[in-house]
Amino acid sequence: MSTSDNRTNSSDNDEKKMMRRDNERQRRQQMALLNASLRSQLPLESIKGKRSVADHINEAVNHINNMKNKIEQLTVEKDKIESSLNISTNSPKSETSSDNKQSNSVVIRPCWGGMEIVISGGLSGEDLPLSSVLEVLVLEEGLNVVRCASTKANGRLIHTIQAEVDDINRVDLSELQQKLSMCSRD
Repeated sequence: MSTSDNRTNSSDNDEKKMMRRDNERQRRQQMALLNASLRSQLPLESIKGKRSVADHINEAVNHINNMKNKIEQLTVEKDKIESSLNISTNSPKSETSSDNKQSNSVVIRPCWGGMEIVISGGLSGEDLPLSSVLEVLVLEEGLNVVRCASTKANGRLIHTIQAEVDDINRVDLSELQQKLSMCSRD
């Protein structure tokens, strides 16, 4: 081999080393970003102090398992409550529309500083107009909506709204529930 061939091979090797080094640096940066994102989703008590990436991943697994258990417990509780409501009210099951969708449901619960409203309907969102619900809460009832979250579960779209109320006694919850039920049927 000539000297120029050696230099070419050497420069090719140097370029390959630099590419591998850059790829590895990018991989480490991406892993650091993903770890930071994961860490931000964990409860504060899980990330106190300086911990290793493996500890954070272990905490995430524990947190996910705990959340699964809570969901299962809450589902069982919800089913018990629903079955007891169906037995005690002696009212017919919720009507279904011509395309066999479940009707919307509205549940209002007093909570600290106000109330929580949970509205459940079909996934299309058309049969559950959130804007109409918010209009009733804010414009008609004068409530201060502080949080609104929507999620999909079991083929349903569920809106959870939290509103501040100065005096919960001034709000007729059954009347409000009827108004909101009417909104979801419009």
